[in-house]
Amino acid sequence: MKNLGDECGCRPGSDEELRVHDGIAGGLVAIGALAGIFIKPAFGWLAAGVGLLMVQSAITGFCPVHYALSKTKVGKSPAQKASMDGKDAVTKLSEDAKDFLGAK
Repeated sequence: MKNLGDECGCRPGSDEELRVHDGIAGGLVAIGALAGIFIKPAFGWLAAGVGLLMVQSAITGFCPVHYALSKTKVGKSPAQKASMDGKDAVTKLSEDAKDFLGAK
């Protein structure tokens, strides 16, 4: 079965990329939960939002964090890093977004 994550090429590419993803998602959930307990209950929505995004990712196969990481040098081989043409991640993401939206 094909899924959105396979079509856009944003599946986990390496163990390093997967660890970074898990750190980002886990950190946001922990920050939201702890801030909700100790600062203001509304911060609990951060943890809920990240959790819902993780469920959506499991269903559709598309994860925005993996998509962003696939455009950076995290978990890439030296040859893959060189193929980024010296562009930083933000430039690469904005170019891909323009291509996706058909903008020139």
